[in-house]
Amino acid sequence: MHRVFLLLAEVELNPYLFVIGCLLIFGFFLFRLQRRNSQASTSSPLVRTPRPRSETLRRSETRPAELDRWEVEMHEFVRDFSARLDTKLAALQQLVLMADQRLESLDDRIGKLDRLLERLVPGNGPQDKPFK
Repeated sequence: MHRVFLLLAEVELNPYLFVIGCLLIFGFFLFRLQRRNSQASTSSPLVRTPRPRSETLRRSETRPAELDRWEVEMHEFVRDFSARLDTKLAALQQLVLMADQRLESLDDRIGKLDRLLERLVPGNGPQDKPFK
């Protein structure tokens, strides 16, 4: 037995032959699988299994109406809360945008004042300020 494996290990096979062999085996199994599936689907075309009932339908039959009303109220509350939150978020984004624009405007004005101060009093520019 071991001798057979040693003999097979010593044989040099063309890699192309090996790939072609693997493809043939793979194709054979795919053909069998396709044939088996086609036979299963054509063997009884009129026999249909009943569609399983929905889980929500089964739950709604067993739970009280009060619970259904509570669930509807919770969905409405979440939708209302989400709308309020979205509105506040949009307003906050607008305020942040306005603050950025004002900050940019103030930075421009500070730069103009620094240049004006440099022209009026030489040697007193922004590089001489201790807090910058």
